[in-house]
Amino acid sequence: MEQSLRMMNIVRWALAASVALYFALAEQVKRSAASSAASPQPTFLYALALVAGLSLLMAGLVRKKIAGDANEVLRNNQDEPKALMRWRTGNLIFLAVCESVALYGLTLRLLGAATSQVALFFLAALTGMLFFGPRRP
Repeated sequence: MEQSLRMMNIVRWALAASVALYFALAEQVKRSAASSAASPQPTFLYALALVAGLSLLMAGLVRKKIAGDANEVLRNNQDEPKALMRWRTGNLIFLAVCESVALYGLTLRLLGAATSQVALFFLAALTGMLFFGPRRP
């Protein structure tokens, strides 16, 4: 269990670092672009924000279902391989969805959205990863 928790935390911090790099990349590419692209339509921005929010909500529910069942088993026997695999799977799904929310922000920024419009995507991804990451059962 300890090795799996350590591995999941390494993955979590690596993905959190990549979110920060995505933000830096988006700002650098936007500054160096020769032509100023028009900002995406507000409807598109709101629709993508809704998709991102629903994705995070569904990923949280899926993680709770998959990893929650495994948590019960792992509390009694921390070396149960099937439960450990379900715990890892649930947490990886959640972290991957958080990463995708950051990629939504990167995409919007590259399409011409303002930093203030995409900052919430990056912030939501980091918040999900850092505050709702893998925990010991």
